[in-house]
Amino acid sequence: MIAAPPPVTSSETFIRQNNPPAVELRNVTKAYPGPVVALDRVSLRVSRAQALAIIGASGSGKSTLLHLMGTLDAPTAGEVLLDGHHTVDLGDRQLAALRSRHLGFVFQHFHLSDRLTAIEDVASGLLYRGVPRRQRRAHPHRQSNPESQNVCPMEKKN
Repeated sequence: MIAAPPPVTSSETFIRQNNPPAVELRNVTKAYPGPVVALDRVSLRVSRAQALAIIGASGSGKSTLLHLMGTLDAPTAGEVLLDGHHTVDLGDRQLAALRSRHLGFVFQHFHLSDRLTAIEDVASGLLYRGVPRRQRRAHPHRQSNPESQNVCPMEKKN
């Protein structure tokens, strides 16, 4: 069972109704033992449907920033908000529920299944939102030839 995202407080209701950013970082710092400071007081607002490129030299904190934005890691200091929700005090189940409703990840290595069509592979993410299998498999744009949707076709075996 997937936990529901945290309830919206009355102060957050006003923010949510006024279109909060999809992701917001406020004075975020991420430090590791050593001491290594990967990010130091970073603030960033990403609006819905905004295109964003994160570029920089190796070791400059790009992956750390993405992990924090995706709530896959927690900051050492500062705040991360996802669709207006403060994430700092949320447990793993609540974060997973929030991610399932508000985030989509495209990893550097796509990890596509060679046994699924592209549509089926993408729709498999709906499992985490609790969408029943029948609905995940239904798609209005499904082509008549599902084989034409394969991105990683399997080798044919005799």
